[in-house]
Amino acid sequence: MENIILQTNGLSVKYGSFTALDNVSICLKEKHIYGFIGENGAGKTTLMKVLTGLIYPTSGDFSLFGKNDEKDIMKMRRRIGSTIEAPTLYPNYTAYQNLELQRVLIGNPDKGVCDRLLELVGLKDVRSKKVKKFSMGMKQRLGIALALVGKPELLILDEPINGLDPKNISELRVLLKRLNEENDVTLFISSHILNELYLLATDYYIIHRGRMIESLTHDELDAKCRQYIKIKTAELPRCITVIENGLDEPEYKVIDDETMQLFSHTDKAEAVAKLLMENMIVTREFSVTEQSLEEYFLRLTGGAENV
Repeated sequence: MENIILQTNGLSVKYGSFTALDNVSICLKEKHIYGFIGENGAGKTTLMKVLTGLIYPTSGDFSLFGKNDEKDIMKMRRRIGSTIEAPTLYPNYTAYQNLELQRVLIGNPDKGVCDRLLELVGLKDVRSKKVKKFSMGMKQRLGIALALVGKPELLILDEPINGLDPKNISELRVLLKRLNEENDVTLFISSHILNELYLLATDYYIIHRGRMIESLTHDELDAKCRQYIKIKTAELPRCITVIENGLDEPEYKVIDDETMQLFSHTDKAEAVAKLLMENMIVTREFSVTEQSLEEYFLRLTGGAENV
């Protein structure tokens, strides 16, 4: 049976009349990678701040590694590593000095941990370089190394791939998977790059306007990301009329002035194509595809403006 390492029960955070978190309940099990998805202002960072002790909830409670007493939770937080909003780095210190300072502050007696972490995150060759000369990707990797100094069992990362180029994102994904698979670290990661989370996460929580609206595993997401026929044509209004008249109860969504997604009849794509040809509708694109994590999120929350 999988151990539950963190469980929240009806957590809420209010600032005057504004509710940042509204009755949020989640359950994190050991050795999983959780993708935490939501638009700006949905409550992702607020929840992470509550879990790491940076702010207190207005109501509700949570347990950490089986402990729910406030004093015990403070002790259990030593088993958490985190980067919230952005890594806190000293720009005039070297990479090694930043890690060594963190080691001393948290009381880790292992003097060799800094060099091992620099090697783990691919910064061994720049251990003596000042952080102010680092690229964004290097700073992000150093921030993760800082979070790992205490050898955490749970790693909480707020937008760790924000601002990275594709190469750095790929390298970071490999690093996080390695931490999970080789070190048994449970990961709780928020990100706006949803398709990247799809490649990494084993489970997902989706939050919208402070409320948790969906929780599902990777396999469940695959089952819910429906197939559809993508049709792109300059004659979209007439195309819709033909489909409504020629197909039995068609289910579709209009994406823009030239594009629609037909969710029904995906197993009869040839018949749909033949119907359009017979009605002299020229298509620029006609393909059967599946919804991405991003498209699924938009369908749940109501549109691209929420990303």
